[in-house]
Parts: sequence; C-alpha cells; structure tokens
Amino acid sequence: MSEGAGETDFTREVLLALEGSGGSPEQLQSRLIELRHATGRPAFSNLLEILTGILLPEEAAECSLAKVLGHREKLLRTLGRDPGLPVATFDYFINVDPKLHSPRMVEIEKYWEIERLAITDPLTGLPNRRRFCVCAYSELRRAARYSLPTSLLFLDLDDFKATNDRFGHRDGDRVLREVAELLIRAIREVDVAARYGGEEFAVLLPETAKDGAAAVAERIRCSVEERFSSSKAGPGLDLTISGGLASFPVDGCNLEILLSRADEALYAAKSRGKNRIVAAFSERRRSARFPMSETLLRPTLSLQDGSCSEAAVLEAPAWAKNISRSGALVETDRMIEVGSPVRLSLETDAASPSRLTLAGKVVRVGARDEGTGKRFELGIDFDGIGPGELGALEAILPVCQEAAAEEG
Repeated sequence: MSEGAGETDFTREVLLALEGSGGSPEQLQSRLIELRHATGRPAFSNLLEILTGILLPEEAAECSLAKVLGHREKLLRTLGRDPGLPVATFDYFINVDPKLHSPRMVEIEKYWEIERLAITDPLTGLPNRRRFCVCAYSELRRAARYSLPTSLLFLDLDDFKATNDRFGHRDGDRVLREVAELLIRAIREVDVAARYGGEEFAVLLPETAKDGAAAVAERIRCSVEERFSSSKAGPGLDLTISGGLASFPVDGCNLEILLSRADEALYAAKSRGKNRIVAAFSERRRSARFPMSETLLRPTLSLQDGSCSEAAVLEAPAWAKNISRSGALVETDRMIEVGSPVRLSLETDAASPSRLTLAGKVVRVGARDEGTGKRFELGIDFDGIGPGELGALEAILPVCQEAAAEEG
C-alpha cells in the first residue's frame, strides 16, 4: 500500500494483517510495523482502537499490544486452548490494565457496517464531518513527521437556501448528490471529500501545496458552474460554489487553525461576490519591512542541497521586493517549494562592493505573470543569523529605506 493511501484503506490493511497473521504474534507485529513504515500512520494504535475503542498514542499502543499478546499466551496455558486475540485483549484491559468499563464485543463484519453508517453522510455517500476530521488529524500527523505540505478546502454552495425554497428539498437533495459526484471526479483517490454540513463540503489534499490545491479548487468551481448553468440545469437553477483554502504548514500547524483559516478565506470569497476561490494568507512578519532598492541591492537566490553542507547546487536570479530583520520577499522565475532551505545573497552597489549571504527557509509561494513568463513571489524567513550578519543587515535596512524614498 502506498503512503498516500486513504484512511479507510489503511484500516482495512490493519484488519487484513490481523486476519492473515494466523494467530502468530510475531507475524502480526511484523506486518503492523511494515504498515507503519510504509504509510507513516499509527498501525498499532489503529488496531487497538478497532478491537476496543481505546485510542492510545502509537508507542503506547505498540507496548500494550505486546503485553496483550503475552497475556494471551498465559490464558492459553491456563485454559488449555487459545482464547483468540479479541478475547485476550478485552480480558487484559478489564482485569490487568483496567481501561474498559462495560465493554461490548461485536463481529468484525458488524463493526464495519456500524463504522460505515457512523462515518458516512446518508444523502451523498461522502464521509461525514466526523470522518473528515479523523482523516485530517491523521494526515497532518504524517505531514508533520515527513515535512509534507497538506491543504484543506472549504466549499459552500452560493445561495443554496433560495434554490431549496424555490424548487423544493427534493431538487435540493439532487443538487447535493450531484455536487458530491463532481467532487469525487475532481480529486485523486488519496484525497478526502466530505459533506461537512448542510450545503458545505470539505476537501483534504495530502501532499499538496497551496498552488496545487488552488488548481484543484478552481477545477471544482468551474465544474459546478458548468453543471448548474441555465443551459444545462434549466432556468432559475444557476448555482455556483465558493471556496476557502488553507495549507499546512504555511497557514497553521494544527487542524483547528487550518479549519479557521479556510473558513475565513471562504467568508472572504462570499464577501467578494461569490463564485470564486480565496486562499488564506498568513502574515508571518515579526519586524518592519523596508522596500529593497534594485539599484542598491542585487539579490541572488540559492537552493541548498540537503546532502551538501556548504555548496549551493542551484542558483536563480531574483528581483528584490522588501526585507526586514527576520525575512525577505523576492521574485524569481524558478518555482521553489515551501519549506525549502535557501540562501539569499545581497550584493551592494559597485561603489563599495560587498556581499551579504543570509540563510533561510521559504514559507510562502505565490505565482505572478510578468509579461513574457511566469514569476514566483517567495516569502523567506531568515534563520541562524550570526551577530556579524545581523550587524550588516541592520546597516543595510535604513539605506534601503532612503534609496526607496528617493526612487519613489
């Protein structure tokens, strides 16, 4: 199974590991470790949650399962027969490490049916809000562990209440089902589209930075606009959709913040006229910024190779925008991903040439069209600036301000 496999597929793989272990503790543990390494997801924690409803951190779950398997061996010797893993697990968490009160055992097949009903929206067949949040928490843990971008999209049908009032709930329900189908067709298998509530939908896009997520969102918006245009859906059923987008880690490092930022962006989309996608913008400035004068400073951007300690392996020309004690904004004709370590070299005027090189990390990327070709606007946060570099930077800032004032 690939790292990008969905949460439901992962749970199924965990159950297959349980069923295919043939009662062998070693085989079960080995398979769960393989799944964890392959996906970055908590396999031991997932198995214990399925069996008991107890949710433990992965390390604690792995330790607990080892103890459960040891307890199963003791029961086998005492009873003269193998009680099986589910019974041994319940007995362990009731009598040895009391974490269960009034437990209830169910067949795995029945478990799947109950779980499916609990996590699925009955109208659209999409995951519901609860399931979406579980998947999002899991993906964000994986994204943090492997330094992967992840994006979250909120979508809301424009003026849907008026459509419901005019055409009735039957047509309203049909619209929601068709929008769900459009969402599924617009995303990858590893993505998660959910009905978040009412006429609001949410989409989780693992391993997708903001620019890529914006392209997906725009594809969804266009498909809804086309499907429900008057020429296709009939007079009066002109429906559109608006969306708000937020991305990890640039807009927030946990689900609550990302949901809030995406919701704010959705509100902005509605207030700007609807039928549009708006991406959240995270203001990260910790210091006042000054315009960088092109006549004073000539920046060069270098992307560092993680396997090299010193040499930059890629250099790109850059156009100066602004700079502060904590970061800079530049434009370049090369796409550099969020999180990439870079070095910004600033060469001063020819009268007294000198070069200041500052290490940092790309924290924001935006695309701009500049006539003949595309430029990318990069927000860079400086890190690890030494006293000497800081002193040189402090000397440059007021000169930048004066030069920009003269040019203006």
